[in-house]
Amino acid sequence: MNPLFNVDIENLNFIQLAYWIKQCRSAVSLSNSAVYGENPQRYYKDVSLFCNEYKSFFEENKDLMTGKVFKQALKLSVMPAPRYLLVSSDGIEIDVTAEMEQMQFQNMLSSTLVSKSIDREADRVKRYAQRISSFTSGKREALHGIINHLSLETVTYRVAVLEKADKLKDKDIQAAIRDIKRGKWQVTERTLKPAEGKTLSDYLLADIRANHINKNVFYPFVKNKGENRNRIYGKLFLYNVGFYIGLTATEMEQVLRNEGNTMQLSLRPDDHIVYQSFYYSFSREYASALLKKDGYNGLEIGNG
Repeated sequence: MNPLFNVDIENLNFIQLAYWIKQCRSAVSLSNSAVYGENPQRYYKDVSLFCNEYKSFFEENKDLMTGKVFKQALKLSVMPAPRYLLVSSDGIEIDVTAEMEQMQFQNMLSSTLVSKSIDREADRVKRYAQRISSFTSGKREALHGIINHLSLETVTYRVAVLEKADKLKDKDIQAAIRDIKRGKWQVTERTLKPAEGKTLSDYLLADIRANHINKNVFYPFVKNKGENRNRIYGKLFLYNVGFYIGLTATEMEQVLRNEGNTMQLSLRPDDHIVYQSFYYSFSREYASALLKKDGYNGLEIGNG
């Protein structure tokens, strides 16, 4: 059994669950073995074996893995990670991102700042879920805002504390964070600053292409103008969008039905494979490998 399935998942907070989801989604990776490049069938088989172990683990923990906390974790797993800065009483900024992430992962709720940071991440996930809800309710143009958010927007938490910078720096940073009993939080959301010679569109297009979202379909879809309003969009585009933005099986099905389609009620075996992949929160790469293993085209653009 893969070590990922030896975890006591019931005692994980949603941040730990998000990390666990990411680990599961990268447990079998094309980039991890030169063997896969020479023998794709071996990759498809290994993905299938891992996914079967995951399914067994899922069924043993079904209540938790279909519950609210896990759904929060699924959304968090696709969202960009925030930065954490402590702002000392004498105005010095200290980057504590790595320490906060480690303490969140260790579930150190006895620390006021760590506990509050987890609460703020829950709020951020809630706002992201509201964006998703707007899209799944049938508002095509909402997708543009979601993908902009994932590709181009950054979040920084600045926490003003009473200690001076020298006092903070003299301590182990984790110990300093544990000792801080209160702080004034400021949330800063910004758009990425492009590197020299690049534009925001460069970043957006790179992200779209990396996730096999066809830009020639994406832009007409989100513009939602008269000539596109009644157009039905294909499953390949919508599936890739769904994996990228972290949709559940229920949310993905609703998006498809908005476009006059279905995966859940489809009689096609390939649709059933994709439905199962959303249901179990597999990655797009795993879904594509499972399709190819059974002789179908994958989800990559150009593969049907």
